[in-house]
Amino acid sequence: MQYVKKWIADSEYTFLEIAIHDLQDIEDISNYTHVKNVIVNLENIKFLESFKEIEKLIITSGMPFENMHDVLGKMTALKMLKIDYEETLANTDWCINISVFPKLEYLCARSSYNFCGISSSKSLKTLEVMKWYERDLIRLKKTSIDSLRIFSGKLQTLNGIENSSVQILSLSNLRFLTDISSAEGIPLKILELENCNQIPSLETFSSDTLEYLMVYGKNKVSNTNFISKLKSLKRIMFDIEIENGDLSPLDNLEHSVILTDKRKYNRINSKLPKSKERYAIKTIPEWRYIYSNRNI
Repeated sequence: MQYVKKWIADSEYTFLEIAIHDLQDIEDISNYTHVKNVIVNLENIKFLESFKEIEKLIITSGMPFENMHDVLGKMTALKMLKIDYEETLANTDWCINISVFPKLEYLCARSSYNFCGISSSKSLKTLEVMKWYERDLIRLKKTSIDSLRIFSGKLQTLNGIENSSVQILSLSNLRFLTDISSAEGIPLKILELENCNQIPSLETFSSDTLEYLMVYGKNKVSNTNFISKLKSLKRIMFDIEIENGDLSPLDNLEHSVILTDKRKYNRINSKLPKSKERYAIKTIPEWRYIYSNRNI
């Protein structure tokens, strides 16, 4: 056993790494059962039966054993889970049923096939997935998630997110995504789009609740007048092409950032309004903020 530094939910913590090499390692486990942060591979989960206080758990690859889910079901204090291996097929032995964790608030998974039981989880609020294999978000339809981040994958539409509680939505590197209209009716506060270049027009998106819009990539808008339709908008961060070069509509916001100054723009970034106050959502604790560049 050894203590290691690992990142989870954009913060670094100290984890006990369960590594079993001989009989002495098994005997030593009793000295660590009070530990709250643990990293373990699938095979060694069987040695966690006596751990009653685990709050943060990182699971790495290995061969799952027959009673793995019985052991995981005893982790009633678990609050944060990172599944740090990628499964490319649905419903295999490597799939973790997260519905067994009554206090789980945060889940990070390398693959959308890493987990199941999400519709039965009443506590899960933040979901980060490195690769989303489905074409839509139908499996999230009955969840209570308020923060969603997808880094890449085959997502084409946000169907399934409508009528959800999502307030933070961060989407990256989704080259098949062409439709975000399903997000128009949700209580969205933050929308971040990074390299989602096939969305035909951001100018048609509307929201009564959106406060912070971030877009980076090869997207283009004819002008920035469309932000007037975003009635609650307070902040913008852009690294996209604004064809007419008129940034004057951004003067009315409390905080505006253009990551790349261009000659044709009638404003430079330093002359746009800036707020000294860090953006915050009162209903979501800061440790569950999952969008990038939030300090800029």
